[in-house]
Amino acid sequence: MSSSEFQPKSLVEPTCGLGNFLFTALDQFPTITKAIGLDISSAYVEAVNSKLESRIDKNKVSVKEGNFFYSNWSIILENLPNPMLVVGNPPWVTNSHLGSFNSSNIPEKSNFQKNIMA
Repeated sequence: MSSSEFQPKSLVEPTCGLGNFLFTALDQFPTITKAIGLDISSAYVEAVNSKLESRIDKNKVSVKEGNFFYSNWSIILENLPNPMLVVGNPPWVTNSHLGSFNSSNIPEKSNFQKNIMA
């Protein structure tokens, strides 16, 4: 589907970093009326908000500091118009971090070479 066929009304970048996907999507989809960016780094949020100041579409964008895993996505998404576009890179976490969430989404481990590991 090309950008001319898909016309999102809202945009979400849940791990926006420096906002590269956020700004590109805003430029590619003029139909977006509301955009939300979230990042765990206050420095990144500050940098994105600083870049926003020079943009004509800055009033439709909200970028805030927050942790993807602890954010209440139901509340964040409930008032956004459809269709919605979600962009970005998923957050990367280690197995031990997943374990701290009591996650069952931890990959099975095996030792295919049958080495004894201390």
